[in-house]
Amino acid sequence: MIKVYHFTNRNSMDIHGLLFKLCLATIVLPMCRSVNTTITNVEIINTTGTSSRTAEFLENTCTKNITALAYKEECCDFIVERFRSSWYKGGYYLTEYLSNLQKLGCKEFESECQIPVYNFTNFTKLVYDRFCNRNALLAKCTEELYQILRNYHFRTSDIWIGKNLDLKITEEIWNNLTTSLVPYQMKMKDLNNPCVEVALFDRTSGGVGRFHEIVQVYTPFCTMQWNGYDIETAMTRHVSPWTSMSLWCRGSVIICQVIIAILGFAIIVANVIVLSVYMSSPELRNSQGIYKLSIAIGDLFSGIIVMPNIIVFHYWMFVHERLMGNMMDGESERRHAGGGIRSYIPTPYINFVGFFTTFSLTLSIYTLIVASVDRFLAVFRPLKYNRSNAKRHAKYACLGVWIFVILISIIPLVFPTLSYKIILATMVTSIGPAALILVSIAFGIPLIMLCLINCFTFYSAKQHARAREDLNRSMLRRNSDNGIENRLRQILGLMVSVFISCVFPTFLLTIMAIFFGNILHRNPNKFNSEAATIYQSVQYCAILLLLSNSLWNFFIYNSRGEDFRKAVKSLKIVKVVITTAGCITHSARRLSKVSVHYRRRKSRGSTDITSASRTISLPEVETTIVMATNSNTTSGTNKPNSHNKHEYVNGSYT
Repeated sequence: MIKVYHFTNRNSMDIHGLLFKLCLATIVLPMCRSVNTTITNVEIINTTGTSSRTAEFLENTCTKNITALAYKEECCDFIVERFRSSWYKGGYYLTEYLSNLQKLGCKEFESECQIPVYNFTNFTKLVYDRFCNRNALLAKCTEELYQILRNYHFRTSDIWIGKNLDLKITEEIWNNLTTSLVPYQMKMKDLNNPCVEVALFDRTSGGVGRFHEIVQVYTPFCTMQWNGYDIETAMTRHVSPWTSMSLWCRGSVIICQVIIAILGFAIIVANVIVLSVYMSSPELRNSQGIYKLSIAIGDLFSGIIVMPNIIVFHYWMFVHERLMGNMMDGESERRHAGGGIRSYIPTPYINFVGFFTTFSLTLSIYTLIVASVDRFLAVFRPLKYNRSNAKRHAKYACLGVWIFVILISIIPLVFPTLSYKIILATMVTSIGPAALILVSIAFGIPLIMLCLINCFTFYSAKQHARAREDLNRSMLRRNSDNGIENRLRQILGLMVSVFISCVFPTFLLTIMAIFFGNILHRNPNKFNSEAATIYQSVQYCAILLLLSNSLWNFFIYNSRGEDFRKAVKSLKIVKVVITTAGCITHSARRLSKVSVHYRRRKSRGSTDITSASRTISLPEVETTIVMATNSNTTSGTNKPNSHNKHEYVNGSYT
């Protein structure tokens, strides 16, 4: 038992003793928290003197002895709050939630029946009907269930619905139909029917512990999925969100994975070329070149680590099977709820991807800030700007940015309230109210600073444009330097514009989520499934646009930097790629010509046969005509023909 007391005699304590105890408390209390998780019956005495049970104690009490009324109110509150905060994560069943409330006689059960908070799909609607309005369930599903049984030729008892259209639907008929279901002989298409799902839960061999639910609140450009399966189907057949997806949803997932794979490969190739150019060209390694090297390294991490793992997240969340939990204590045929995302994707793996995602994006934006400051100084004070000093300062600035970015990326690993989580099966970042501070430091404030610095830079450049024109034209080097500085400033300005265009949609949508409560899963009372689908689909595209920022810098350098373009062409690997591409293109053209020629010959098959027969006799006729002509010509000119035995040499016969 852990108790927290208040000091009643503060006058007897000196300031040094108080500081010592405060320091001791900061060391001991975290250790006590880790021990506290193994204690099942812990009471914390607060300043008001009231006691509250821990979540673990209520978990054991309310789930193992559901009919006990010793802590009825606390159990009801605990069940409601736990489901409210975790229903969208998976591993929590609506059927079990309503069943527990009904068994305890909680007042929240009546509230759920009056206002079904989690009525988002056809399956959840029938689940509410099963607990709150059973007659409506029988009216909706009895005839449909009978037709499915008839298609499979499953035997039922003497009561058959359909023989008499005026037959009243009763519990006896419904129970007969549900017990006649044989799931392992049925197709997954029929098992995904909401009426069949609820019937499998409602039959005598179903119920809590023998029924599995899969919740997938987001699929790219698709609505929410919420389905249920009996324990045999869940444990022996591959069930996942992919099982119940429509062809449209499956196609959208596959297309998104292909786009992400192409984007990741392009990011890797582009940034490897950028690093190769700047490492092999000393003349390009000025202050801006060092900043570009730093950005390219961060973007390369995005292509190597972040983008491939998005495809892995898609597989884990949409395709990977979701099984039920462990066996219940003392129950050989019942299992706990399972299928939560966290139970399949290891937390260290999520932290690993989240670290490099935050690192890559934050490194890009802060490097652009220090690069913008460098350009501002070059424009604002061109005569005092020293290239050698700027290059040395750029190295120190990049080192400082790297240290700062690493610290920001580590913060979510230290503080649980800022822990990394997967957003829309695409991006790993911190979410929640506490994460807004971290997001503001990593993205919000830097974006504002980046815009202001570049606005000042372009304004200063415009003011000094006329002053540069009035300089002595004999200072050719200074004019050349000014041209280089202007080109570097234009490239940096284009980089900043593209980066803001990629980041701003995601940042804006994140802010919008604060003001629109109907798109947040954490607030199921206001949650709107259709609005959330539209918002999440737009946010999914915005996140892909954000991650694509790692690709565009290469095209900016190649289009605006003549030196960079020449250096790229001089790379051996680029020459090999260009040569290979040329060979492939040439071979493709030759193959296309051969295929066209073959099709033409095939289309003229009958004509070619007739022509071939004519060409056999044609040479004989031509030969005869030629011989006749030769004979006539010879007779007229006294030249020998083929029948003359003498040779004609220099106008005489021999």
